[in-house]
Amino acid sequence: MLIPYAIDNKRRLYSAKNAEKGKQYYCPSCGEEVILRKGEIRIAHFAHKSNANCSEETVIHKTAKLLIQQTIQSWKKGDKKAPIIRVNCPICGKPTYLEILEQMQIEDAVLEYRLPEGYIADIALIANNKIKMVIEIKVTHSIEEKKRKI
Repeated sequence: MLIPYAIDNKRRLYSAKNAEKGKQYYCPSCGEEVILRKGEIRIAHFAHKSNANCSEETVIHKTAKLLIQQTIQSWKKGDKKAPIIRVNCPICGKPTYLEILEQMQIEDAVLEYRLPEGYIADIALIANNKIKMVIEIKVTHSIEEKKRKI
């Protein structure tokens, strides 16, 4: 399984393209050490060692959460522009772009936040110690064209 992102021992996220050889990186999903494969033939990626048992869906899910958190935290430090949220209309499917994070005065993005009802949100956007928005990551797999036509 090709893993496009990995974390270091401080839980900072790195793309394989920007990772450095000789450093230790870990799977964002299972936490096992991964190998950086960065050569001249194949696209740069991380890979589990042969005995690892990790789900690709889980890797994608956890990586998405970390990317969103890292983007919001970089914005709060002034390193990036405010993120824009894209929402597809459930009726027509057309996208709408929401520039609301600045208006909501978001201060932090917290992973796996336990809600009062007992549910755990993938990401909670916090302002003034209150939840302003929760984000749930849904991983879907692409469908082969042949299967899509059935």
